Amino acid sequence: LQLLEEAPDIYNSMYKWVEAADWIIWQLCGTYIRNICTAGYKGMLQDGAYPSKEYLAALNPKFENFISEKLEHEIGQLGALAGRLTAEAAKWTGLPEGIAVAVGNVDAHVTSAAANAVNPGQMVAIMGYTEDGLEYFATSSGSYQENAWLAGRFIKFLMENADE
Repeated sequence: LQLLEEAPDIYNSMYKWVEAADWIIWQLCGTYIRNICTAGYKGMLQDGAYPSKEYLAALNPKFENFISEKLEHEIGQLGALAGRLTAEAAKWTGLPEGIAVAVGNVDAHVTSAAANAVNPGQMVAIMGYTEDGLEYFATSSGSYQENAWLAGRFIKFLMENADE
């Protein structure tokens, strides 16, 4: 909503509103799938449903179709297979082409499992910084260069409008 109201040219240029975790997986395996974690806590998906068009229109009439036009997509369960590593991504990463790529998740939400702190009495403390606005990646339906340009404009907009 903030992007629509403060930078409508960027909002209107974007094809989909994509979480960074989902965008990375998309680039690795060529499959765009939304992860259930951020779909719920950032993407407004609650109990299997998004807010109604009427609710969104009450916020801003131009926001009415945000979910159907820019957000809604297949939801992947955490740990599920999103796809297989593409040849191009294998070159970027040095990993074998065709290995499994799991549905994305948020770094802080997987830290306990990654640190093997999954039993009673164990605790993991993490430090980091996630700015909600930077967690998203707005992508156009254009070329890689156009997507990079749009993402750069979006980040510049966020930086210029950040609270001191």
